[in-house]
Amino acid sequence: MSYRPSKREPKGTWARHLHAQRKARDLSAVAAFELVYQRIGWSPKSRTAYVAIDMGDRPPKPEEATVLGAEFGWPPDPQDIEEDTTLAAALTALAAELRESRLAREAIEARLRAVEAELRSLRGRPTGGGLPEQSAPLA
Repeated sequence: MSYRPSKREPKGTWARHLHAQRKARDLSAVAAFELVYQRIGWSPKSRTAYVAIDMGDRPPKPEEATVLGAEFGWPPDPQDIEEDTTLAAALTALAAELRESRLAREAIEARLRAVEAELRSLRGRPTGGGLPEQSAPLA
């Protein structure tokens, strides 16, 4: 059987790690269970115990974690994940700030073009001593 994403998101470090490993190895939850159930000491009908860990409903017990880690590797340290999310949040905030700056600059440039167009239209009109006929272009 091949990997199929579940209807709900896995929660927790182990669950996300197991899903990533199953996806990388193209394993279904049943196939992953079959790889580890005997070494953990579960019966062949104990799939719900695996599913609870696979979906993050409960963390693995130490002996379960040892077998899962041997088969699928160990999940990243939660502290590393927190640092990654902090960096992601900072980058998201920076992107939003840059987007706002770009929009403000575009608004200023649009206003400047409108003023320049208005000045060009006034140059062609007779003036009563206001703007000179030939002035240097703005900027």
